[in-house]
Amino acid sequence: MEFISIGYDFHHNRNFQISRPQGLNYYLFLIIRSNAYYLDGCDKKFLHQKSIIFFDKGTPQFFGAIDDDYTNDWISFSLNKDEDLLFRSSGITSNKFYNIPSFCFFEDIINLMSDEFRLNNTNSYNSLLSDLLTAFLKKYMEISLPDNSKLLYYNKLTTIRHMIYSFPTGKYTIESLAHKSNLSISHFSHLYKQYFNTTPMSDVILSRIQYAKQLLNCKRQMIRTVNVRTKKGCHSASPNPCVYLVESYCSMAAILFSVEYVYFQTAIPDNHKFLNYLLLLFQLSNTIL
Repeated sequence: MEFISIGYDFHHNRNFQISRPQGLNYYLFLIIRSNAYYLDGCDKKFLHQKSIIFFDKGTPQFFGAIDDDYTNDWISFSLNKDEDLLFRSSGITSNKFYNIPSFCFFEDIINLMSDEFRLNNTNSYNSLLSDLLTAFLKKYMEISLPDNSKLLYYNKLTTIRHMIYSFPTGKYTIESLAHKSNLSISHFSHLYKQYFNTTPMSDVILSRIQYAKQLLNCKRQMIRTVNVRTKKGCHSASPNPCVYLVESYCSMAAILFSVEYVYFQTAIPDNHKFLNYLLLLFQLSNTIL
């Protein structure tokens, strides 16, 4: 994650206006404290004080002042490919203005973020800024999901999803995850898909792939260590069918597999689990070779 800029309590005169037909190539949270207008297609609409919007990348932006004192706050940031995929599957509502019922919370968060951003004078990854943005996002989701029952389930499932990505080597099954949410398997799976546009076990696989990438980016980690930590090894009798599958599927992954088997004497997995293992190697091949 890279923070582009963060602004708190910026004031402008009546002539202030923003016209971005092509939008931005990064994400933008905007809070407008004063009365303002925005263009919705060809229609000019008016905003009450304390409104918030999340602009997606590439979304046209047309808004401006209607009073002598226009005031706003903002957070702009960009994400890498993996973070972007996860963020887009979170179900966040974009390009729509909402009134802010609990303005003090947002004001305090942006004030803290602005101070931290200014003092460190950097747009590189910052754990405190990332944590503050997470709190900001959760509060924004409460506004964009006004149904209390939906919000209750969303908070539960967000906590479970955070656990999956925070502890990728955990022994997760659809049954155990549904049990943690106090929902039936079918209800849990349906809500998870609805909120995050993916399945729980797809997130489990993706979290392990990301974790393996992190290990492989550290030059001191051997391929054997990655295999052990991601728990992809398992025993079988004959390597021949597996070797054939590797060579027919992806030559780069086959090289990786051969190196690991010959030099580290890793046991050959059975065909079913081997295909999952091969998928991991295929995803990682560009990272290693």
